Amino acid sequence: MPFCSERCQLLDLGAWASEEYVISTPASTQATHRQGGASAEDAPMDELE
Repeated sequence: MPFCSERCQLLDLGAWASEEYVISTPASTQATHRQGGASAEDAPMDELE
């Protein structure tokens, strides 16, 4: 069991619900999705030179 008690479980749930905890993505991925384009990591090597 990942929690030591029901109290700990409720505290953790509350932190997620109030957005104290978030699952983040790398900044470069967020920028790529906002712009709708591919990042330099996605480009073929000959296009980077």
